[in-house]
Amino acid sequence: EVTIATHAEFGDWIKKHGLRFVEIAGNPTELMSLMVTHGSMNVGFMREASSKFRGWITELLKTSWEACQGTELLIESPSAMAGVHIAEALGIPYMRAFTMPWTRTRAYPHAFIVPDEKRGGSYNYLTHVLFENVFWRGISGQINKWRQETLKLPKTNLDLLEQNKIPFMYNVSPTVLPPPVDFNDWVKVTGYWFLDEAVTYDPPKALLDFMQKARDDGKK
Repeated sequence: EVTIATHAEFGDWIKKHGLRFVEIAGNPTELMSLMVTHGSMNVGFMREASSKFRGWITELLKTSWEACQGTELLIESPSAMAGVHIAEALGIPYMRAFTMPWTRTRAYPHAFIVPDEKRGGSYNYLTHVLFENVFWRGISGQINKWRQETLKLPKTNLDLLEQNKIPFMYNVSPTVLPPPVDFNDWVKVTGYWFLDEAVTYDPPKALLDFMQKARDDGKK
């Protein structure tokens, strides 16, 4: 019995497929717009995000906890911030799923800290460590307050969370995102998850021409 807890804008689409929907707080479009504006994780982004979204994060944590009551297994986008703590409080299995790289690797940099040119494996790995630390620094105060007051859990930190030990599924084609050799066994690139909605779609001619040229040239 599946429940999808997410933002209001997806509610009608989820319910159309016969799934239970629970609304959680927040406006992902506004947050993504801020990320695009800044281009990368930097001091300016963190300062603006902290001032704009502090209240939203508090409501996100509150509504996520309420939405997950009675849950036996939790699968979450890591950008949602709450799941790993909720799973700990409920004592249930937890895993992550996402559409872009979020796991430490030397193969490529974090999506929010992409350099202008390739800088090698050590740099790539460092961008993931940097993102985790900057992201955690921005939310740790609110998270730990919520853990103590609502979840009745002790404070935590990045070392205790051991995020690299959490099972992870990337719903991306391994052709688009080749699994790096330094991914752990519990991190899987599964291929896309398709939903057949029987929607009619007429692709633009430029796209068809591009695909045909690839076929003619014998390329992927």
